[in-house]
Amino acid sequence: MIAYVNDNPRRALLRRRFPDVMQRCLHVTIGQRDYGAFGNLFLLRWARKLQVQCHRRHPVSRLPYETTDDYARQHDEWMAALLNGQTVLVTPGISRGEQLMKNECLEKGYPLIHLQKEPIGPYWKPERRRFEACLQGHLLILAPWNIDTMGEVSGAPADSDYSRFHNLNILAAEICAFYGEASIQKTFN
Repeated sequence: MIAYVNDNPRRALLRRRFPDVMQRCLHVTIGQRDYGAFGNLFLLRWARKLQVQCHRRHPVSRLPYETTDDYARQHDEWMAALLNGQTVLVTPGISRGEQLMKNECLEKGYPLIHLQKEPIGPYWKPERRRFEACLQGHLLILAPWNIDTMGEVSGAPADSDYSRFHNLNILAAEICAFYGEASIQKTFN
């Protein structure tokens, strides 16, 4: 906690110095949905957005998906798209395979749009690793408004983590298909 408080002046200075990649928007509309956002909103304009979505277990073998050849093939496709340029990956990073890819993007500076279930309010800040990725312009963090109103999934209540996680993947697919202009309603620095 002391290190966090001591780091606050540096973080505030960086946010003021690099406003384009360090935006906090409490209300941005993407398509028909509203989000809180933090980071580089220009990532929404990239020509190619590719969803990272993995099952927890392989549908046939029931092995952890990230240990299978199918995951290795998907990973190779995501990496080829990233290294080709003009591709940003989009994921909530829920399953282990999604988390591995999200973490690789954060570590290596690959462009990423990360959806999270926690809201972004006026005092919310990402942890240091995601803050640094935003500072480098490689990350946009989105938090959907009213995710619990998207409905239940497979009989699980809409406010359950099961439904929230499935709905976050639905939102990731929508963002990948979005090619319009995001509408910023309210920004805080």
